Amino acid sequence: IVLENMDVPTGITPVISEPLCFGDLGAVNIVDVIGGEGPYNYSLEGSAFDLVSDFDQLPPGVYNIAIMDSEECVYMEEITIPETPEIVVNTPPDVELLIGQQNQINVNANIPDAAISAITWSPATFLSCDNCLNPTATPQNDITYNITIEDANGCFAMDSIAFRVQRIAGIYTPNAFSPNGDGINEAFTIY
Repeated sequence: IVLENMDVPTGITPVISEPLCFGDLGAVNIVDVIGGEGPYNYSLEGSAFDLVSDFDQLPPGVYNIAIMDSEECVYMEEITIPETPEIVVNTPPDVELLIGQQNQINVNANIPDAAISAITWSPATFLSCDNCLNPTATPQNDITYNITIEDANGCFAMDSIAFRVQRIAGIYTPNAFSPNGDGINEAFTIY
């Protein structure tokens, strides 16, 4: 007489820990096996079966998990560790201006403004604000500003913008004056 084992593993309950930030690693923990006879052994991507049911340090991607019960019945399931999008911040091209001029820095980020938990400009010298997305700069000399934006998970992005300040001021020298007492063009002045 041959008896067929009807109590075989038919599913799992995985808990997936998604990476918080772009480039971070994820994890999966099998918290329950549906069906079969325990104890269970687990395998990730064809590795040797083991009693350990949690797998960490996993880059984003698709993984095959196999579960083998005490009767050596095997169940396989595919799980996905999702990729967390990269935060990107972009400043405009570098700026050249004359001393005393100002320029608003219009920054673009790939996350909504409401998702930004912190904005830091460094250095803050000659900026209208050091914690806003689009400050106005009035630099007095050449300077490079660095911006860092951060979200609630602590994920961040950085960029920079350089200002080249020209100290050359336009000088106007009149080429004639008329000191004749009529009150018009009486003095020679350099502007």
